[in-house]
Amino acid sequence: MKKVLFSVLVILLVAGCAVFLFPGKTGSDQYVSGDYRFTILGDDTVAVTRYSGKAVVVSVPDTLDNRRVTAIGDSAFSLCLNIKEVDIPDGVVRIGKNAFACCPFLVSVTLPDSLESIGENAFDCCDSLESLTIPDRVTEIGESAFIYCDSLSSVTLPSGLTRIREQTFFGCASLDHVTIPERVTEIGASASYNCTSLTDIRIPDSVASIGGSAFQGCSGLTSVTIGNSVTSIGDCAFYNCTGLTSVTIPGSVRNVTA
Repeated sequence: MKKVLFSVLVILLVAGCAVFLFPGKTGSDQYVSGDYRFTILGDDTVAVTRYSGKAVVVSVPDTLDNRRVTAIGDSAFSLCLNIKEVDIPDGVVRIGKNAFACCPFLVSVTLPDSLESIGENAFDCCDSLESLTIPDRVTEIGESAFIYCDSLSSVTLPSGLTRIREQTFFGCASLDHVTIPERVTEIGASASYNCTSLTDIRIPDSVASIGGSAFQGCSGLTSVTIGNSVTSIGDCAFYNCTGLTSVTIPGSVRNVTA
């Protein structure tokens, strides 16, 4: 409960209490269409800045004001307590910071093939989110994107991803499997901290460094395969992995502080 309250306070501060401060058009770049507030971008496309509806199932429109929707803005759907399903249309290339943070009943999100980036804390504290397939065009997933998604058990990461950032899956206690793509070169600090349902991890040969506490507290982890390109393993990377019986460290590793 404390983690949710803290996240709520942060979102309200970062978003400038957006849910209350946009009663219609509030400036030269803020507009309203039905349940959606939006801004017009430089390329004459649209970023959704706030959803104010009460629907349980939401299909984001592909156009607003006859302009294509290409972005879900920062905190656009944060604190939407009714939403259970969201369908994001093809054409959207960016999901902003905290976009769906603290949507506790959100179970399913359909992401479009056009998507290229997911912002920091985008799905922070989405306690009911169960699975997610991230399209292959996505090359950037921000820090803490799925932090405290307690029900998240399955994630398909995109083949073009090159970095798993800090705290990406922090506290995802139900996550039992994740495949690290072959282009990833770095696993950030606390990336999978306290993912207690993880049972095995294969770190591909593309990875050069594993950050501190990357897999700390993964008590269900029994098997780890580390690729031949890893040169650095950070502090406490596998600390308190109480089920882990053996790890083979390749000769490429020059620095181990785990």
